[in-house]
Amino acid sequence: MPTARGWGVAAAAVLSSGAGWWFGYPELAVPGVAGILALAVAVFWVVRSPGVEVIRDLAPERVSRGEAAIAVLTCSQRGRRGWAGVHAVDRFGRAEISVPLPAPRRGESATTSYPVPTAQRGDVVVGPLRLVTTDPFGLLSRSRTHGGTRTLRVLPRTVSLAAAPSGRLRSPDGPGADRAAGSVAFHTLRQYEFGDDLRQIHWRTSARTGTLMVRALADTSLPRTVVVLDARASAYCCADDFELAVDVAASVTLAAARPGFPLVLACGGQVSGRLFLDGHAAPAVVLDRLAAVRLSADDDESPMAAVRSARGRGALSFVTGDVHPTALDGLEFDAVTVVRVGAAAHEAPHAGRGTQVLHVTDLDGFRSAWHRRTAR
Repeated sequence: MPTARGWGVAAAAVLSSGAGWWFGYPELAVPGVAGILALAVAVFWVVRSPGVEVIRDLAPERVSRGEAAIAVLTCSQRGRRGWAGVHAVDRFGRAEISVPLPAPRRGESATTSYPVPTAQRGDVVVGPLRLVTTDPFGLLSRSRTHGGTRTLRVLPRTVSLAAAPSGRLRSPDGPGADRAAGSVAFHTLRQYEFGDDLRQIHWRTSARTGTLMVRALADTSLPRTVVVLDARASAYCCADDFELAVDVAASVTLAAARPGFPLVLACGGQVSGRLFLDGHAAPAVVLDRLAAVRLSADDDESPMAAVRSARGRGALSFVTGDVHPTALDGLEFDAVTVVRVGAAAHEAPHAGRGTQVLHVTDLDGFRSAWHRRTAR
């Protein structure tokens, strides 16, 4: 494809040649002929294969918002032609970045790296990489797609927190106890172990798998942690306030999931489901779910619907920008915490009875306020 300079040279060549022929002055045609020859050399230069091989890798593929991530290009020369006039263009979502390529010796490899933007939470599609060849005169360029795409997952930022106190004594056996006290419900199936109650054998599954399988029960009377994130666009002054709210919700959810007890995570007006999280699986599930949260333009989707549908024993953490704390009074939770985020958070009214309110404008300030709240 001609560059801006190439279009100019082509136009000048045509005008100069035409003027020389029309007026009978061969001198005028000389610059035109030179321009045409330059374009011919440029065409020959860009149609040739550059004889290079480029491999792109991401390190790492999962980062928190704002953390450093890099793309690494490994370049190898496979043909006789060198790297003159060849550079790479990589795409990150809608943005593009031009990358100069190193010039290794034939049969050897060289690497270069460049930062990947991580300011936007969510999945960022990286690539495909394009190798752009430009002639020495800068008249023409040719782009070749090289390789496929990769996905960089940008997760919410989090800080380490203590779990919110629920006011209830939790069972040391966790939610998957085989002999749960109180109200019990089916949790999962697992392989039979010596000493298990024979009445809990699931005969149909055992016959299908050829292995004795027993029902593992969960104690539904265990206190839960309910985390509700207000996703209404009208609840926040700007997009940065909502990003802070997502970071706060992710931090609270991870702290609640660490002990391995029942957890409900709700965004907007929809409950995303009860999560039985424990061990190393909890952070990935929570962060992946919150990485995809977006502001809702539907102001009728009240987060209070999610709060009421998830009411029960345990602790409620409500992350929002404008909900009045007294709106949560009377709910059947052992402990209620409202986290108001944004620059106008200090203008929030005082909490109603049984509700604690934290006014935060940054993640570090939230961590300090949360620690003071849990230390009481």
